[in-house]
Amino acid sequence: MQVKIALLGVKYWREFLIFCVLAFFLLFLIFFGGLNDDSGTTYSLQDNIAPEVARWDSVVREYVKMEGVDEKYVPVLLAVITQESGGTAADVMQSSESAGLPPGAITDPAASIHQGVIHWKRMLNVAAALGITDLPTIVQSYNYGPGWLYYINTYGKVGTEALRKQFAREHAKTASCGWRSPYCYGDYVRP
Repeated sequence: MQVKIALLGVKYWREFLIFCVLAFFLLFLIFFGGLNDDSGTTYSLQDNIAPEVARWDSVVREYVKMEGVDEKYVPVLLAVITQESGGTAADVMQSSESAGLPPGAITDPAASIHQGVIHWKRMLNVAAALGITDLPTIVQSYNYGPGWLYYINTYGKVGTEALRKQFAREHAKTASCGWRSPYCYGDYVRP
């Protein structure tokens, strides 16, 4: 088992490094709210996101407030928009499936964001009930759904690339899906 994990580490070191850097950056922004320079200017996630995503900030904030989600998660939700659609699709948060609808069924971006915030809140609640506090693991559940949190609860409450791949392989309905094969369920490279 250790040899397999070591071989995976050698093969996927770039993805692991990117994941670690992004996870560190996201956690830094969440806990510290941005970076200050000597002039006192604060730089936040807002300064580093594409205009196509930044335009949804006020809508995300509106639904975060409406659903009673902590505002500290706004940058996380904007990062989800970046990952899911780059801010350009009608189903901007790719949230149709979380509402039990076919992919892309939501055609109004505001409705997609509202459903995405509802789904995020559900993932936060499931994680809290299971005692899972690792943010990247919870972010992964936005894509994999609550089953990921129940699954990871039996593996130490922290997701790893190896566990994301294992989960994807176990839940895939097909063995071939292009560059992600054989991990054809969800997006295993997230968060």
